This record gives sequence, C-alpha cells and structure tokens, in this order.
Amino acid sequence: MGPKWRRTFLVLATAAVVALGIQSVRKGLRAQGFDLHSYLEAAAKALAGATPYGFEDVYFPYLYPPFFAGAMVPFTLVPEIVAIVLWYALSVRALFWSLRKIARWTGWLDRPPDRGLTIAIAMLAVAL
Repeated sequence: MGPKWRRTFLVLATAAVVALGIQSVRKGLRAQGFDLHSYLEAAAKALAGATPYGFEDVYFPYLYPPFFAGAMVPFTLVPEIVAIVLWYALSVRALFWSLRKIARWTGWLDRPPDRGLTIAIAMLAVAL
C-alpha cells in the first residue's frame, strides 16, 4: 500500500471512528441507553450479591454468562460517560486488532492492495 493510500485510509478510518464514537456516546446517554447499560446494571447487581438476571424494568435485559457481569464491575466504578467512552475505545481497539490480524493472515500488508480483498475487509469491519 503506497503512502497516498495509507494516508487516505488513515483519514477515512479516523473520520469513521470519530463519527461512530459521537453516535455511540449519544446513544448511550439517551433514556433507554444501549446494550452497555444492561452490562453495567448486571455488574452492579452482581457486585451487590444479587442475580444479574430477571429484571424486567430494563430496556435491554441481561442475557449473558455470569462471569461477564463480574468482568464489567470496573466499568461501574467510573461515571457513565467515562464507561461509555472506555467501552467504545476498547471496541475500536478490538476491531483494529482483528483487522490487522486478518490483513497479516491474508498478506494484504505485504503487497499492493487488491480491490476485492480491500472491499471484503471493509465489509467485515462494517459488520463488526
């Protein structure tokens, strides 16, 4: 991938990450929240010694393994906006880590970009 391609990709990827980050924070701050609120509520219940399951008064019910509620406890110790931004940042990091692994596995970084492979990786990123 030449320097011009890399620069263009970096600018587009940064713009997409920022735009989606703003959207995620806005979604997280709305009344019904988003799935992160289910995780945080379950973590708070688990921390209090209660079951994370069976709470009908939430918009997104908790449907995940119990250990995940325990893993989410640190997010309950910070303000909501910080938890949302941290969750988004970790998600973006995981996405780029996955894409980098795929790019290395396919040899995409070692040769000129193949249009089909580039589109496939971009579609995978959107799907994730």
